[in-house]
Amino acid sequence: MSRRNKKSGGTAIQGLLYVIFGLITLWLLASMYFQKSPMELFDKEDPSEIQEPVINVEKLQEDNTAFTQQIQKLETALKKCQGNQGYPPARITIESSYVNLREDASLSSTVIAKLPDSTLVRIMYYGTETFFLEGKQGKWCRIQYADKEGWVWGNFLEEIDQ
Repeated sequence: MSRRNKKSGGTAIQGLLYVIFGLITLWLLASMYFQKSPMELFDKEDPSEIQEPVINVEKLQEDNTAFTQQIQKLETALKKCQGNQGYPPARITIESSYVNLREDASLSSTVIAKLPDSTLVRIMYYGTETFFLEGKQGKWCRIQYADKEGWVWGNFLEEIDQ
């Protein structure tokens, strides 16, 4: 009889250890799932410690004003572009009799047309790279002339104020 009591007592302790091990495992798995440390799972937040978010109305108004000003500037620029078909006018200004309108932004590119001095064109955009041509720094410029589009050396253009 004493032998059975010892054996059943050992089994009870073993069972209790299994239960404790299982609870600790669940606790650790819960901490991983909620991405908190195991001790944070037991922390209860005191509602009096929770702070309401602070809304800085003045900062929001400043941001809104700045945003509105940016929108107005963009709208003005858009209206200006729509007024001149999106491309500012320019005049060819060269010392020789004409400038080559090229297919690509390169001296080796195919010549599409020869534009005489004082020809009016529309600037579409300037290239992003800066080059040196005849010792002067400049950029290629994509232009529109009549029904053609092509590239000319940007230093040969004089923008016209409207």
